Amino acid sequence: MKKILCITLFAALLTLGLAGCRSSKNATEVPDTVQPSVVETPQWSNVTFPVRVNIIQPLGISLNGTATLVRDQYVYVSMRMLGFEVAQFYVTPGGIDLVAKQPQKMWVEEPMGDRLKSADVDFLTIQEALLGNREAQAKLPASLQCSGSETTPQFRLQTKLKNMQVDVVLDCQLADARWNVERPANFSAPSGIAKTTLQNAAGSLGR
Repeated sequence: MKKILCITLFAALLTLGLAGCRSSKNATEVPDTVQPSVVETPQWSNVTFPVRVNIIQPLGISLNGTATLVRDQYVYVSMRMLGFEVAQFYVTPGGIDLVAKQPQKMWVEEPMGDRLKSADVDFLTIQEALLGNREAQAKLPASLQCSGSETTPQFRLQTKLKNMQVDVVLDCQLADARWNVERPANFSAPSGIAKTTLQNAAGSLGR
């Protein structure tokens, strides 16, 4: 099993969990009377902050990275290991791109629009949730556990992938955030890597 491949797939599950199907119960819900259709904090154009992806099961490994959010446009995350970029995650209102670079190259592309529509949540609310907004977090799927503080929000997803128990946690370290930088980082489509789906990529785990 390639560790970076698994990290990319599990991070994909966590990303999709942010916009998955809602259930009728959410542990972090607040009363409907204080839930606007779009939840947002004071105006910001972009923000960059450190993140950590901790795969508790089945790997027991952590990976550090940097997240860049451009308001209502995209979330871009660059993950590094031993000083080298090993994966990129790019999420827009329309889709998700996940690229593994080391040691095996892989490009997973998944649609996002239908998931947002079915979950009755907009893209800006997902961004606000990542920035510690409690009302925004209450609108996320109940299957995604939200905890931590306003400066270190945490998101945890526990599920199964090909009969493997998956437990993955995302920590956002907002105390070190940089707001409204002049040229925020952005995704650059890789060359020479064929696109695949999350389902097909998950199938390669057993090879």
